[in-house]
Amino acid sequence: MTATILTIEDNLITRKMLGLALKSEGYHVLQASDGKSALQMFEASTPDLVLTDLLLPDMNGLNILKKIRALPKGANVPVIALTGFVSRDEEANALLSSFDCLLVKPIDPFELLQAIRSYLQGRARYKHDDDHFRILAVDDNAIQLKLCRIALEHQGFKVDTAQNALDGLEKARERRPELIISDVLMPEIDGFNFCRLVRNDSSLVEVPIILISSNYLEEEDRQLAKSFGASDLVVRTADFIALGDLIKSILRSKSAALVSGELKTGDPQQMRDQYVHRQIRQLERQARINTHLLQRCSLQGAALSVTVALANAVVQDQDISVAINEGLHQCLDAAGLSSGAIYLFDDARKMQLETQVGFGNPLQKILASLFKK
Repeated sequence: MTATILTIEDNLITRKMLGLALKSEGYHVLQASDGKSALQMFEASTPDLVLTDLLLPDMNGLNILKKIRALPKGANVPVIALTGFVSRDEEANALLSSFDCLLVKPIDPFELLQAIRSYLQGRARYKHDDDHFRILAVDDNAIQLKLCRIALEHQGFKVDTAQNALDGLEKARERRPELIISDVLMPEIDGFNFCRLVRNDSSLVEVPIILISSNYLEEEDRQLAKSFGASDLVVRTADFIALGDLIKSILRSKSAALVSGELKTGDPQQMRDQYVHRQIRQLERQARINTHLLQRCSLQGAALSVTVALANAVVQDQDISVAINEGLHQCLDAAGLSSGAIYLFDDARKMQLETQVGFGNPLQKILASLFKK
């Protein structure tokens, strides 16, 4: 059965983008540009999920949420907020206490569809599940934590949450879970060392732990997690379907090697050495990613500078050739290149060399005649 999604967005371009992305996945889409019409659509045809902007012409997203929740069929419909203005964690936490999820604009359509699937697919697949295992989810990212909780609840689990390792340890002691899920990258105490704390607690030593990460992706990381006492380390995904299957497999088959007397952790010194090695590997990986992002930012900055220079040249009736030449220098500098050329179409739609940098006399002649054949 095709799911129906109601989008509430006053910006025409954003509304069209959302509609195209959702329809490409086969969803039936209802679109509203304000709160009043959205509520009328909701009552006429109850959707399976709502996407709403926080700032609308007639009311804000929180008011829409309250009105939806007050409707007879609105209590259990997931409502995802879209915003481009939340910049602080405390603001995000306040909004997350009301909405099922908060997505920050500009939104990658692929990430949007992944988030939607985590609500719709999980709920449909495990709608009549009777197992109700209690899970503890630990993650310092409030948005990911709530997304994980709701997705697993839709799969039939009871989920407690904690936002750091110490809070997670305390909650596990207060109400012993049947399994713990923890992010790896957390402040102060990471997922690996959280496993160690759990394994050193006599009341929790047999509780299976699954670590999830978007950064620790190699087999060596998985082996390190197991040496710290984790049942497994898996790659974070948006829909949590595979994670739910793994949880049930571990709890039903007791294949986590955590039955009394079977738990084995690695040699302490070897664990420390491997842990340091994997941390260094992650730092190197992040450094490469940051270098790539810095280069992309430099290129985009250069492109913006060129656009501004060309616009100013047109507005101020300046020689546009000067702006083009300066733009070429900026782009080459941002890309770390020493030579380049720009061609423009003339009135006869033939490409002519406009400017070049870094080419000597013989090559300049070749460049000038390159498109004249």
